[in-house]
Amino acid sequence: MAPSAGRFRWGILGTGAIAGQFATELGRAEGAELHAVASREEGRARSFAAAHGASIAHGSYEALLADSAVDIVYVATPAERHHDHCLAALDAGKPVLCEKPFGLSAREAAAMAGIARARNLFCMEAMWMRFSPLVRRARELVRSGRLGTIGFLRAEAGYRAGEARLRDAGPGHGALLNFGVYGASLVHFLCGPPTRVQAEMTWHASGLDESFCATLRYPGHIATISAGIGAAMTNEAVVVGSAGRLRLGAPFFHPGYLQYVREDMREGGSPARASRLAERLPGLGLLQGSFVASWLRGRGQIVARPRGAHGLRLEAEEAMRCLTEGETESPIVPLAETVAVMETLDAIRAAAGSA
Repeated sequence: MAPSAGRFRWGILGTGAIAGQFATELGRAEGAELHAVASREEGRARSFAAAHGASIAHGSYEALLADSAVDIVYVATPAERHHDHCLAALDAGKPVLCEKPFGLSAREAAAMAGIARARNLFCMEAMWMRFSPLVRRARELVRSGRLGTIGFLRAEAGYRAGEARLRDAGPGHGALLNFGVYGASLVHFLCGPPTRVQAEMTWHASGLDESFCATLRYPGHIATISAGIGAAMTNEAVVVGSAGRLRLGAPFFHPGYLQYVREDMREGGSPARASRLAERLPGLGLLQGSFVASWLRGRGQIVARPRGAHGLRLEAEEAMRCLTEGETESPIVPLAETVAVMETLDAIRAAAGSA
């Protein structure tokens, strides 16, 4: 698919916080133009368009999907509407980048994937974490064998939500689908699907899942993922192997640093110092656009996030690359794996007795 007038013209369904963050990063993506935004309230669409430089504000989602100038749609509506809005976009013949979670269940995710394949349209979950250069570097370290035999993986994510959020949020905004999806996707990205799942979950009085902890069994090792919306957590991910270990700094789904320590090294160094150095180096004209590696004598390696490497921008650029090259799926977030992650989340629900 060739871009319109040399640029891909994007349409955004929704005007919430994540839509705003995506629009900001889209403005930094090569070959992208924010053409239109839609909300159920035209006033909100107009305000969003003015803030982010969109050419057109639509007062309904249907109007945006009928806009022939839109080349690709980013679905950023509430999680419980992702399934319906993604299918509506595909029915309108639009390629889709759908915000996580990709539906509320594996059944919904499989339906979305099936329609996209049947219509030969590009479709991808907007799992921005997978586009982080540090997360991809972590995968290389795990899969290269440099950590030796993997024994344990831990990922936890959670922030304290206000009482109103816990009471009034929709079904896709509990701990499992709001934050647990990151841990499940990371584990799949590094190790593939688990063979067995065990889990415990707590619920708020409103019925929203407030926290959970799951153990995922693999041949030879285990992984634990946990998430919460009632308390702040470490938001780190750690992988331990027989020959070394690594840590993705908080928040692991947008890490500021990756720390790798060989088994024969002493852990040390300052991740915060490495991150500050990464911010300074481009201004000093050194190593611009590359990883910043700090080898501290006998103390391992700290790699800070490259400046400007934001997953929201990178996922948009990957979507446009796929469209340019005629690919209907991204190898970084293939539809089959998105469905498999949702199957793991369904298994966690079932193991915790909430299926």
